Amino acid sequence: MSGRIGTGLFVLLAVTFSAGEVLWSLTHYPSSDILKDFKAIKSYGEENMKLVDDPAGGSEKVLRVFYPKGTRNPGHHPRGGAQFYAYPIHQRTSMTLTYDVYFAENFDFVKGGKLPGLMGGTTRTCSGGRDSDHCFTSRFMFRREGDGEVYFYAPHDQESNFCDRDNVICNFNKGHSLGRGTWRYKKGKWQTLSQQVQLNTIGKRDGHIKVWVDGHQVFEFRNLLFRHESSVEVTGMFFSTFFGGSDDSWSTPHDTYTYFRNFYFSTNDHPHIIG
Repeated sequence: MSGRIGTGLFVLLAVTFSAGEVLWSLTHYPSSDILKDFKAIKSYGEENMKLVDDPAGGSEKVLRVFYPKGTRNPGHHPRGGAQFYAYPIHQRTSMTLTYDVYFAENFDFVKGGKLPGLMGGTTRTCSGGRDSDHCFTSRFMFRREGDGEVYFYAPHDQESNFCDRDNVICNFNKGHSLGRGTWRYKKGKWQTLSQQVQLNTIGKRDGHIKVWVDGHQVFEFRNLLFRHESSVEVTGMFFSTFFGGSDDSWSTPHDTYTYFRNFYFSTNDHPHIIG
């Protein structure tokens, strides 16, 4: 099954799902109401989201997120970035989220910040040191110089050697860093991110996360615990993007933007970028 990613100035890209199914996609905004089009609730920083022309010259409007100078997250004032919970799909035990991201040319990654990822469970507050026994989130993050990672927030009782494994920086209070630096974000260029989550079997630690950038697998992490109960499934996307960070040292030093387009939820197989 295939779907159109979009057009740039010179290149037509396509996304194909070799053995999976596209469950939902958003490649343009039919109502111009961002939250409605994402089937989203509980937003923060809505004033920082706007539909604008593609910075690379594509024909469709794209979602721009604004980070005002000196800001570090949409929960503080002045608000920086934006956050909402999107529920466009029926919950499942395996899901792949794909989208394109573009960092402005003047983007300073500072110490790091959040990017959208998958979520699941019975609560929408699965972040920031709150209880994670009934939920999980697997947001992407950017770190210094654009290093990428999966920011993994899940139940604490991972396997006994979890913190000793390669590509793990443990933080059982705020979330674990998985795969930091195994890929790097670029500025002034569209990049396609794909994240697959396979939840664990109840009573086992056999879940996994896989990551692809521009169709190339860059990271895989197995033997993960996402849940204790079968009621916890992948429920949608945690659209979360901001600088931070627990203090002002994470804040952006100047006004800057990211842009997003071409959101897909699919089953099992990751997309391959062609063209």
